Amino acid sequence: SVLENSSTYFKSMFSKNWKKIRNSTSNIDSENKQGQVTELKITGYNAEAVKILFEYVAGYGVMMDNVDNFEVLADMIRLCDFYGIQKPVPLISHKISTIKLSMTNLLSCKRACQVLQNLEKFTMLTKNLEDRCNTFARANLASWQSLVTFIADSTDLTTLNQVFSSFWEDNVNMRFKVEFESITRKNLTSPSLVCSNFLWSIYTGKGVSYSNKEEFLAVFLKCESEDKSQEWTYKIESSSCLIGVQTHEDPKRISTYNKYEFLGVGKIIAWKDLIDPEKGYIKDGSIHI
Repeated sequence: SVLENSSTYFKSMFSKNWKKIRNSTSNIDSENKQGQVTELKITGYNAEAVKILFEYVAGYGVMMDNVDNFEVLADMIRLCDFYGIQKPVPLISHKISTIKLSMTNLLSCKRACQVLQNLEKFTMLTKNLEDRCNTFARANLASWQSLVTFIADSTDLTTLNQVFSSFWEDNVNMRFKVEFESITRKNLTSPSLVCSNFLWSIYTGKGVSYSNKEEFLAVFLKCESEDKSQEWTYKIESSSCLIGVQTHEDPKRISTYNKYEFLGVGKIIAWKDLIDPEKGYIKDGSIHI
């Protein structure tokens, strides 16, 4: 049969030598007089995933061509892994990797990651999918307005909570392109980035030392919480760098943020070094922090 040819599991199950194990965990519904399995109960999987996969194995690929649901595809991978079905795996993996992410399927994508993470053979597929989820979330949920709208439209609060813990990881890189002429006149703040449910931004400007009146470029990492009434404390390790012909990196520092102290770091480089043409920190009238 088609199923026998699709995997060694089914080849053994439907053979004349198969002997049914009669216990409470058996998933065999019926067998014929010769003791061959004629019906198999498959439970614990998405019903749509089962139907699409086995129709594809039987030679009917229309439903497979049209499926674009992360969770259905993830369960199909799980079925293939359990039953040893090899042929559809490359196609299913490709579909998972190329479905366009949107605000409407973001949680579905994360639930699919949770399904796939227990399958050792699909570690790379899972990692790539998680990276896509996180990258999309950071790009599209960077403001509190979009974040609140997303939460309000979501009914699966359990997954939502699990999702946030991985969307905004502890390690984040921020980049801020600053027009040099503007920074000589006023302090500037970068667009905010959401990380661990806090708003983070780069605050930079020209500073002057009180002791020797030396001018310098000041770079602060600013942390804010939406809830102004709650007490909170956040401890981080951070560093700042200027990217140019040379790269000037400030040593890593430990900073503690709370409701009252929300700026960390400070002086990064002397102003005379910043404007030195040989160091190349100013490029096309801008600096990159």
